[in-house]
Amino acid sequence: MDYPVQQQFEAFNNRDIDAFMESYAPKITVENGSGEEMMSGSEEIRTFYSSVFKNSPNLHCEIVNRTSVGDWVFDEEKIQGLNAEGFPEEAHAVVAYLVDDGQITFVRMYT
Repeated sequence: MDYPVQQQFEAFNNRDIDAFMESYAPKITVENGSGEEMMSGSEEIRTFYSSVFKNSPNLHCEIVNRTSVGDWVFDEEKIQGLNAEGFPEEAHAVVAYLVDDGQITFVRMYT
């Protein structure tokens, strides 16, 4: 169940937008911890992360802990080197990924 989550994690650290996007369903929704929509749809995700990967040469994510329950994968993550407007350069977060039919369909980020 955690294969697409692991795939996007590795692509994130390699700043490989094509491999990153393979993990996500076309109708992906990303929310913050309060349930407010941050991004919706694969094109919006691609646009945002293409910019992040281009502008963050020192980007790195570490998985502190991973837990899977049913179709959900929960990662405790430490991120460094993020250069994106409105986001801190370093973050400690828990990210919940919903996986359906081999792709991530929903993400909620708790920071």
